[in-house]
Amino acid sequence: MQWFSDVDGLLGYAEGTIRDDIDAWLGLIHPDDRSIMADAARQHAESTDPIDYRYRIRHADGSYRHWHDKARPIVDEQGRPLKWVGICTDITAHHEAH
Repeated sequence: MQWFSDVDGLLGYAEGTIRDDIDAWLGLIHPDDRSIMADAARQHAESTDPIDYRYRIRHADGSYRHWHDKARPIVDEQGRPLKWVGICTDITAHHEAH
């Protein structure tokens, strides 16, 4: 995983606190959402279906934020996902308003 923005800062952590790997990311996911997101990560290692997930992720203050991830793959010559390009949006305020 490679972040192209201040994901650490969005979650209230100092820059460089969150390692750029799947295990570090999964460790921040709410326990009730973790298995779904772990399955999604495995699926998207091979699948080219667009990513569109909503889940909770732990902020440095201990609270959980609601995030919405959307991404599309960049594929190799065989049509397999080479990398994913997308965006993570904090939708906590929207979620709490409804």
